[in-house]
Amino acid sequence: FDSTEINTAGIVAIKKVSALMKEYAKSIASIEGHTCHIGDEAYNIKLGERRAQAVADYLISTGIEAERVSIKSFGSSLPTADPSKPQNLPLNRRVEYKIRIGDD
Repeated sequence: FDSTEINTAGIVAIKKVSALMKEYAKSIASIEGHTCHIGDEAYNIKLGERRAQAVADYLISTGIEAERVSIKSFGSSLPTADPSKPQNLPLNRRVEYKIRIGDD
């Protein structure tokens, strides 16, 4: 809750994305931050942005060029699980990524 810390599974996933992007030099990544619905939506948009930026920064630290990485925040607007159930809130606090493979 209210965190931008990347967990161990996230680090493993970022390293896999990095390896893929290094293999395909023209690939680009879109990093998308999400939150649960608790709190003000303006705050959640900023939190989602900070989460996405943390992942983007880690990806860039692996040697991926910053211009190949973009971020976006959706706040709480795209839950993956029913937000009315408290046990689902952690599922909606996440970062997702999309990779577009260029013509290499």
